[in-house]
Amino acid sequence: MSEPVLSGPRDEQSLALSHADFVQVAGLLGEPVPRHLRAPVAVYPRRRREEALAASRRSLVERAVVLPGDPPRVPLSVVRLTQVVCRPALTVELHRAVAGRWAPPIRYAAAGDAAVEVLPEPGGVRLTPFHSDDLLPRLGWRAGVEKLPRTAAASVSVPLSVLRSAETVRAALAAAGVPEDAVAALAGGDLTAVSVLSRTGGGRTGAELAWATGSGYWLVPALLTPLADDRGAEPDDDATVRLTPLAGAELIDALYRSFTFDS
Repeated sequence: MSEPVLSGPRDEQSLALSHADFVQVAGLLGEPVPRHLRAPVAVYPRRRREEALAASRRSLVERAVVLPGDPPRVPLSVVRLTQVVCRPALTVELHRAVAGRWAPPIRYAAAGDAAVEVLPEPGGVRLTPFHSDDLLPRLGWRAGVEKLPRTAAASVSVPLSVLRSAETVRAALAAAGVPEDAVAALAGGDLTAVSVLSRTGGGRTGAELAWATGSGYWLVPALLTPLADDRGAEPDDDATVRLTPLAGAELIDALYRSFTFDS
């Protein structure tokens, strides 16, 4: 059989896999499966899980994602995708919320010159390989970052508790001179958040950014986003947090520095 045909234009091909598909392929390669790809299969009852994995094995062979044999073989293009996703040097998560409802995050994995976008789809993911130099432009595109001007308003400091309610957000931020469109975005729960984790040597370094979009961008505490879920400890609502306006170019620079950890 030939290499699996990735869908999409020549310069933007991708491979769609169910969660069970990815678990199967990674298992054949002896790769550790990331929790977000392993968990949807692990929660199945045993019989349902065995059925899903059996159906996946048949589908993978039919699609030439796995080549039959003893042992089965995995084409090199699929091997490379899987290795980057399972053993990345850099991982990025992009979370976006509209009206307070957070969509499943888009994830990125990079190692050396190779990067893979892990786009959630019903029942699985779509893996798109690209050069790691294009990670920041791609992230900016997915996040909808534009070169908006910086608003004339100044930074404001408010108790975290104020940001928990749409009514208190509107009253406190309007009184502080925050532009109405930014107040509406914060009160309505229209937020974007990015987390970056770099693995170098035996250590890890991370960065987080979260913002609301109005006539410009406003940095907000990551505690208002799903990034807070990974911290474990409950945030102190009496803590004072700072909301800072940024131009689009400044936000892009902040994203770049989160990748390089160069402050």
